Amino acid sequence: MTVPESEEEEREIGTGGTQAGGDGALEPERCEDRAQVLHAVDPYFGANLKFASAELQAERDLVLVAVQQYGPALRYAAEGLQNDHDLVVAAVQQNGYALEHASRALRGSRDVVLAAVAQDGQALQFASYELRADVDVVSVAVDQHGRALQYATTSLRANRDLVTSAVVGDPSAFEFVPDSLRANRGFVLSLLQPPLSEAEEAMAEEAEADGTEAITRSSRPPPSCSLLPWCPWQLRGDKKVLMAAVGLCGMALEAAEPEMANDKEVVMAAVSQDGRALRFASPSLRDDHDVVTSAAETTEGGAIEHASDTLRGSYGFMLGMASRYPNALALASHQLRADHYFVLEVIKSQPAALKHAAVELVTDDKFMHAAMRANGMAYLTMAPELKTLERAEEAIASLAVALQTAHANGGGGGRGSDEEAKGRAEALSAEQRVAMIRKRAQANIKRSGNLGKGLHRLGK
Repeated sequence: MTVPESEEEEREIGTGGTQAGGDGALEPERCEDRAQVLHAVDPYFGANLKFASAELQAERDLVLVAVQQYGPALRYAAEGLQNDHDLVVAAVQQNGYALEHASRALRGSRDVVLAAVAQDGQALQFASYELRADVDVVSVAVDQHGRALQYATTSLRANRDLVTSAVVGDPSAFEFVPDSLRANRGFVLSLLQPPLSEAEEAMAEEAEADGTEAITRSSRPPPSCSLLPWCPWQLRGDKKVLMAAVGLCGMALEAAEPEMANDKEVVMAAVSQDGRALRFASPSLRDDHDVVTSAAETTEGGAIEHASDTLRGSYGFMLGMASRYPNALALASHQLRADHYFVLEVIKSQPAALKHAAVELVTDDKFMHAAMRANGMAYLTMAPELKTLERAEEAIASLAVALQTAHANGGGGGRGSDEEAKGRAEALSAEQRVAMIRKRAQANIKRSGNLGKGLHRLGK
């Protein structure tokens, strides 16, 4: 069942009648029928308690059922029950935000607040000032939800251990750290350290047992890209900080100062971790062969989208990319996608790339004949309306040549040699391809109404 996340989203119940509807909703006026209220709050929605009479809202057993189903229904309980320790604990264990509706005394009760923040760290906002200044309570809260740090007292928001726990859980919690700590280069670098390996963790445990501190890095996962935007500009322009940040999350390059986005070493580190970071590199580096090639490697060619127009229109560069990544042709300039010789060269190694060729090419009979001869497997990626019988025959003929070559290669060398095994594998692959094209062509012929003639010709 969906539970509303705010008072505004809370379900509005029923509009007429005196009985519970098929969905358990009650009419707006207060209901004094205990059985009807119980039926509404238990299997359906605890907030239906709002429609119960004052007498029923003061009945502990019924209210307990409601808050166990939906903790924030505590707001509709009688004032005395909002001060009932065990009932309030049951409510906050179901939903930490129920703490908002507990009595002031219980919002200052350590065990009640601990139960609430363990369920939802952001319930810390409803705790008393004294408990928001309690390091143990705040620790539980930020471990559960990093952004709960914003509700801690000023002094605790400067506590390095608490800040570390918070930003590991949610790096955006760094927003709530005092400026002095956010500008502390050493502390920020410590947050950006990579986590301990299993071997280092074992060494750290041994060192701890011996009373030494050989390794001080955290074994928790480090914070992600969201940490850097909350650092002051001086740190976002600090190369050592940037290298640490992009080494963990390449997309952290987005928050870098302009001079860092133009630093090849920083950008290479970023795109090597996540090629998508290429979009945040300077124009000159998006025109750099090394940078774009590295970015393409981590994105199966997808990062080429963010390369300069010059590179995406470069015959040599894009031929290398499109020969490695089937979808790279889609990111090339239109001029290259419409280039007869370029596309033919690409589909020799990447037949699936044919679907990304320019429309004027794939609708050109002369080109399509050449494409089938270049690589018969390209037939499989063609649009149905382009799969003619003649093109299927050309594709099969092309693969037949590959099949003969593979068989010839398989016949050489001694029995069991690597060359023979490779040749047999290639022959099998080619045979499978021919069978696949025959099947597709036959299906297309059936649709076109040329069944008899087509099957006869393909059966030769």
